[in-house]
Amino acid sequence: MLCQPIGKAMKYLVACNWDPSLLDKIDHPEVSCLFGGLPDALISSGRPSSQIRPVSESNVRKFIARVHEKKWTFDYNVNASCLANKEVTRGGFKAIMKYLEGIADLGVDAVTITNTNLIGIVKKNFPKLKINLSTYQKVTEVAQARRYEDLGVDLIMLSEHINRDFKVLRAIRKAVKCQLALIANVGCVYDCPNALTHANSTAHSGAKGETTLFADPFMLYCFGKRLSSPEEVVKIRWIRPEDVAYYEDVGIDVLKIIERNTPTEVLAERVKAYCQRSYDGNLLTLLGQMIDTKRTEARSKELHLRRLWTRPGLKSLLAAKMAKEFSGLFSHPLYELLYLDNKKLPNDFIQSFVARDCRASDCRTCGNCSAMANKAVRVLNEDVLTNVKTRVEQALENVRTGASLY
Repeated sequence: MLCQPIGKAMKYLVACNWDPSLLDKIDHPEVSCLFGGLPDALISSGRPSSQIRPVSESNVRKFIARVHEKKWTFDYNVNASCLANKEVTRGGFKAIMKYLEGIADLGVDAVTITNTNLIGIVKKNFPKLKINLSTYQKVTEVAQARRYEDLGVDLIMLSEHINRDFKVLRAIRKAVKCQLALIANVGCVYDCPNALTHANSTAHSGAKGETTLFADPFMLYCFGKRLSSPEEVVKIRWIRPEDVAYYEDVGIDVLKIIERNTPTEVLAERVKAYCQRSYDGNLLTLLGQMIDTKRTEARSKELHLRRLWTRPGLKSLLAAKMAKEFSGLFSHPLYELLYLDNKKLPNDFIQSFVARDCRASDCRTCGNCSAMANKAVRVLNEDVLTNVKTRVEQALENVRTGASLY
C-alpha cells in the first residue's frame, strides 16, 4: 500500500529531482515514497517543462529500481488540471492510453491525478496503480473528500490552504477511509487568487507541443505578495517540523516535501529537518514553490534557454529578454531578503490556530499572524528589498500592458 503508515507515525512523500545520489541522502525510516515526472510529456506533471530535469527512459527505470530496492514506492505525476479535452477525443484517448501504458511499464506504484476523467481511465484500465488525488483539486470540505473517495482514489492530497484548519482536517479524517496527505513545506501565498489559473497555465506549459511558460507572472505575484508584509510569510500554510505530532494526532498519514527542481543537498536538508522534527534557522529555506535561481542547477538554465530557441513562436530575442527579466528578479531569493526565525516562533504557534477559524475570519481584524511576524520575521537588507519590490511591480505592470512582449 502506497505510503502506509506504521501506527500513527508520519510518513514522507519526497520530491524526486532524478539525481541518484538523492536516494542515499534522504534514507530515513520516515521516508516511504518519492514522486516525480518528466518535462514535455503528453500529460503535464504539474510543473512547467523548464523547471523539470529531463532524464532518459533508461535512467528513469534505474532510478525507480533503486527506489524499490530501498523498499519505497514511486508516485508518477500526471496531474495536469487540464488535458485540453484530449481524453474525450478518439486520437487523444488512444495517445493517453499509450502514455499510461508506458508509465506503468516503468514500474511505478501510483499516479497523482487531477482530472477526474483520467481517474476513471486509470481505475478501469490500470487497476494495479494506486491513485493519489492532486492538491490542484483543492479539497477543503468533507463532501468533496467523500466524492473523490467514491471515485476510487487511494490518497487525497488536501488543499494546502487548510493545513491549519484542524476542525476541517478532523472532520475529513472521520469521514473517509482513504489516506490523507498535506504539503509540509508549502510556499504558496495563503488563499492565492491565482491558484486555479496558475494550475491551468502549468497544465499547458508542461505538456509536449503546447505553449512553454518561460516567464511566470503568477510566481511574480506570489513573490511580490510575500515581500509586501512580514505577516504574509507567516500566513503561508507551511507546517513547522516541530509541529508534525499535531498532524499525526489529527490522523494525517503522509506529509509531502517539495520541490522537484531543488538541488539534492537542499532536499536532503528539508527531509532531515522534518524527520528530526526540529529546525534552527530561517524557515524560508525549507519552503518550496518558489523560483530560486541561486539554487537551480546551471544545466537546467541552459536547457531552459535552449527550449526558448527551439519552440515554435519563441525564436526571438524578445522571448529571451522576457525570460531574463523574470529570472533576474529571483536572483535574490526570499530567504536572502527576509529571515523567518523558526526558533523565535512561540512554542504554542500551531495551538494558536486550533481554536481559530481562519476561513471565517478577516486577517485585518484578527492580527494573529501579524503578531507572530513581529516576533520572528526580520528584513535582511532594506535597500535590496525595496529595489526588488519595485522591480517586481514593474514586471507585473509590463505583463498587464504587454510591454514585455514587444
